[in-house]
Amino acid sequence: MKNIIRILERFLLNLKDFPKNLKYYFKNIIKWSPILWKDRDWDHYFIYEALRFKIQKTSEYINLNQRYIGFERDVEIMNTCVRLISKIQENYYELEYQDYQKTNMYTTPEENGCSRLHVDILEDHIEDYYKKYKNDVKRFKGKLSGLRLGYYRQERAKTILFRLIENNIDKWWD
Repeated sequence: MKNIIRILERFLLNLKDFPKNLKYYFKNIIKWSPILWKDRDWDHYFIYEALRFKIQKTSEYINLNQRYIGFERDVEIMNTCVRLISKIQENYYELEYQDYQKTNMYTTPEENGCSRLHVDILEDHIEDYYKKYKNDVKRFKGKLSGLRLGYYRQERAKTILFRLIENNIDKWWD
């Protein structure tokens, strides 16, 4: 009998909040519609997009309300996460080494109907790239390439992102 009474009490409480919840439901549909419109299930890009959007909206909300001491630091960390997610989505770190080389890319047809990609390096300033990240370069001990360093930096960005989220997400509430 006590269980039935609890269930009825919970139902009545939920019924009381129904209009307010319905309002938030429709607001959320409108707010999330650009993300939902472009969402696809085939790629990690879209998972990052939903995460970036949610963290960005939480950051904006906390910054707008400013209800606790130290909110500025939380907003700063959230904005750092948003920037990191954008760079991860663009493969910024993985492709950055290409900014230090001028190349000519072209394809040639092969007998099997496929094409082969050729890359001719016209100008090479990769040493400047290595100098920019000398601490990371030390990890490669002679097996260094721009692509390898870029891949390492891309993976490191993901590690930093998820460490920031792991260490701070429980504080992101208002």
